Amino acid sequence: MILSLSFLIEEGLPFEDLEKIVKSISEEAKKNGMLIATGDTKVVPRGQIDKLFIATSGIGEVVRSGLSAHNLQEGDVIVVSGTVGDHGACILAEREGMEFDIPIESDCKSLWKMIEKLLISGVEIHAMRDATRGGLAGVLNEWAEQSGVEIEVEEEKIPVREAVKGLCELLGFEPTHLANEGMVVIAVKEKDAEKLLEVLHSTEEGKNASIIGRVAKKGSPKVVITTSYGVKRIMEPPAVELLPRIC
Repeated sequence: MILSLSFLIEEGLPFEDLEKIVKSISEEAKKNGMLIATGDTKVVPRGQIDKLFIATSGIGEVVRSGLSAHNLQEGDVIVVSGTVGDHGACILAEREGMEFDIPIESDCKSLWKMIEKLLISGVEIHAMRDATRGGLAGVLNEWAEQSGVEIEVEEEKIPVREAVKGLCELLGFEPTHLANEGMVVIAVKEKDAEKLLEVLHSTEEGKNASIIGRVAKKGSPKVVITTSYGVKRIMEPPAVELLPRIC
């Protein structure tokens, strides 16, 4: 992977903040074998932007073909690689000035090492996507629509941290609508589901992975969730952006 990296900096940004960010970028690039080949820096007058904007572009290599939102098949198992809604809940709590006994932390992290292990494990993956804007519900509804399938999930099998549940109950949000920055959703052939879960659990990034549902059948595209009370309902995607875009 080769990246470009450009900074748009507000006049007066503390040098210590910029240095911390650049060091973090450098560490992650080295960890994941990425080369930052070019970039640019511009400083603008105070008040024209909010501290710092970072823009990147990348050139990579397709190492596994056939992964597509159009490729889900009847019987496929749906897996999440970690807990749901952490990043969105963290940003909401920070912006609202809310504090909890158990702090809510973003799940922001690189997933390449975990995904690399999956790709060389031989499991038959049909689709894989990070659950950023739109959250888990957004990904599943997109897959259902593009593959023409009905997806069934179980609420009790979706891993959600207690602090995130508490925030959502307080503000009236669904954890499945909140963004994630360190979690992927995977559709895998049924016979390979347990092996995939085993590989995920062998990594730090995938230690909270869970099977949450399956592709029930071809037909009317929809996502059906069975609640903790045993009631089935449609899992709708978010109707609006819950947070202003920050990335």
